[in-house]
Amino acid sequence: MRTYTGQLLFLLTIHLFFGTLVYSQDRSDANDILLMDDDSNKVNALNDLSWKLLFSHRDSAESYINEAINLSGEIAFDRGKAKALKCKGILMDMRGSSAKAIEYWMEGQKIYRKLGNIKEEANILNNIGMAHFNLGSLGSSQLNYDQSLKLARNIGYKKGEARALNNIARIYDLKGEFVDAMGYYLQALEINRELENELALSKNLNNLGIIHQEVKNYPSALEYYNESLGIKRKLNREKEVGITLNNIGYIHFIEERYDSALVYFNEALDLQAKLNARSEVAWIKCNMSRVHFQKNEFEKALPLIEESIEIRKELGEQGNIIYANIILGEILSGLNRKSEAIEILEGARKASIQDSIIFNIIDADDALAILYDGIGDHQKAYARLQESEQLEDLSYDQEEFSKILQKHSDHYQEIADAELERDAAIIEKNNAQRKFFIGAMIAAILAALGLLNRYRYVRKNRNIIAAEKRRSDDLLLNILPEKTAEELKENGTAKALRFDQVSVLFTDFKGFTAASGVMDPTKLVDILHGCFSAFDDIVGKYNIEKIKTIGDAYMCVSGLPKENPDHARDLVLAGLEFQAYVESRKGDDFPFTMRLGINTGSVVAGIVGKKKFAYDIWGDAVNIAARMESNGEIGRVNVSETTYQMIKDEFDCEPRGAIEAKGKGKLNMYFVNQPKNELIEMLALDQFKEKH
Repeated sequence: MRTYTGQLLFLLTIHLFFGTLVYSQDRSDANDILLMDDDSNKVNALNDLSWKLLFSHRDSAESYINEAINLSGEIAFDRGKAKALKCKGILMDMRGSSAKAIEYWMEGQKIYRKLGNIKEEANILNNIGMAHFNLGSLGSSQLNYDQSLKLARNIGYKKGEARALNNIARIYDLKGEFVDAMGYYLQALEINRELENELALSKNLNNLGIIHQEVKNYPSALEYYNESLGIKRKLNREKEVGITLNNIGYIHFIEERYDSALVYFNEALDLQAKLNARSEVAWIKCNMSRVHFQKNEFEKALPLIEESIEIRKELGEQGNIIYANIILGEILSGLNRKSEAIEILEGARKASIQDSIIFNIIDADDALAILYDGIGDHQKAYARLQESEQLEDLSYDQEEFSKILQKHSDHYQEIADAELERDAAIIEKNNAQRKFFIGAMIAAILAALGLLNRYRYVRKNRNIIAAEKRRSDDLLLNILPEKTAEELKENGTAKALRFDQVSVLFTDFKGFTAASGVMDPTKLVDILHGCFSAFDDIVGKYNIEKIKTIGDAYMCVSGLPKENPDHARDLVLAGLEFQAYVESRKGDDFPFTMRLGINTGSVVAGIVGKKKFAYDIWGDAVNIAARMESNGEIGRVNVSETTYQMIKDEFDCEPRGAIEAKGKGKLNMYFVNQPKNELIEMLALDQFKEKH
């Protein structure tokens, strides 16, 4: 079962902040509201009271929300109606009815757009994205997050921008595109540091812990979790402390340190129980039941999951009840109560299909496949396994997924009709018919055995394919750094890494575009191949990592994947040799000159895509390096201020002053002329002695 599913609520909780009120005071407030005139003030009062009751007395909150919606409609008070619709959507989402929540939020969004309240429209679009996420519709979720991000940026709403960035990162995380996820998380982190929003910062750190957890970098995950935990303890945010304790416990659970996991879960449980945070209590009990399940302590696991389900039922959280029932089914299977387990899991599967919760369908299918295989029903085991694999592939294609859901809904109706007919037929059965059905049963068993053989054949072929793939993985070494290639072969993924100090180089040929229109293409490619091959030899000499070529541009980086304290020096030396090579080739057969730029800073590096893997780097340092190239001059090595500060004692440099760079404002730039004598002697740089 997926490691993220058990934590979904903690990642996507909508955090609403309100004062602690005693219920008797709320009763008094309600009585006062009843005496008010039916005007906008009453709508505002109803909305305020419903917000206060939302997490503690949901039924009462809903009655006030409904009254606010009706009254605001009658008096045409759009702002009050939009707020009430937003609150109603949150209530529906908390009850596990994400589809209903979307309906209310979309109606509220239309009103906010009509009112020109861009900030609230951005907030509600973010909520809609979260609801689609809960439904497993990642495409629709990301679309709404992107719209929220665009609106927030248009009005400079930094808090909303950071929230949208964080949620977009989660989408990429679940899609397995960890480099993009890391980039969005880091952008959100930077904004929250700037805003000094410590609570949001702690959540960013928590999510960075999650992404490291998912790529199985558990030590880094624990570092992020512990930093997040420290901030939350400092802020005395007991509920959020409990959330992070749960995540830390989950790491220990994954690494099979079950006793340590229970220590963290118990502390988290004590905090959330004290706060009467019943939904969180239900999640923690659910996780604790999984620990005991893994320890084969099924008798201890059973009451915990049953208590979790009971709380979910009281709170009306249908989606979470389904997930907990899947765990209950697994525990009942462990207790050898197979028929009960199958009934529970099939019910969870059916409910997941009806509610369009794709992740739960897959988990239920996986558990049922194991159960059916264990009792010898290989036909059903194979069917569930096939469905699980199909849904995995379609999890990002909502249109195709909807077709499958409709097919299953129609299938359930057919089953219901067939059961009625079968009940009538049973009454009329006679001995001859029983013999016939015994024969039919034997035939069905033979058919099932045939399907089992087919299943085994498919599995055998998969193993053959996997073996071929392992042999071809060696080719990765031609396009990826060795460490990254090994990690990819071992884990199926390679985690993105942040490097705080590297230097990045870009080159670009002047006149290439014009020449490509008149020069023979074969000759043009031969020239580029010869030039870039020489560059490859130079970067190899200085242990620099070539990233890629883009048309006539060449990009490389020094200081990764292996750290190098002399990264700036080595890259500048390589840059000088690049320009020397181009100068040496100048003539009729090489009609090009070249600009070259270098910058130093931090980057995130990793692989992108699922096919034709590419190792790449991202970050502002990369963008500034590109600006150094575009603002350079032919035949010169142009470097930024940060690079200059690292090499100024070893190279003769020429200040250029502050120069306007597209999208970056004015940046200090320097031309590097030559290495100084001391460096030439120390490194025996004979190629520079004559010029010097």
